[in-house]
Amino acid sequence: MAKKVNQTRTVIASTRREVEEQEERLSIQSSQIDELLQQHRERMASPDDATRELIKGLEEVKKIAEAAIGEIDEKRTKINEAEAELNEELSKRKKAMAED
Repeated sequence: MAKKVNQTRTVIASTRREVEEQEERLSIQSSQIDELLQQHRERMASPDDATRELIKGLEEVKKIAEAAIGEIDEKRTKINEAEAELNEELSKRKKAMAED
């Protein structure tokens, strides 16, 4: 049982790290998009069609990144729930063993 618990904890920790790394990458990308949008908006008092399209494209990419960050938050919640369930099950088993 201890081996299975350790494997489960390893999977949870690994998944958590992956999710955190994804979130960090997306956060950096989102910040970079914000900077690009700011630069283009500042440079162009009256942007031409190409600049408007570029800004529109950057805004769409930002929306996609924000949606991905939302999905990461959902994954983090599921990871936390799985870890809580594991800890609860272990606690119950320890209590049952102590009562025996």
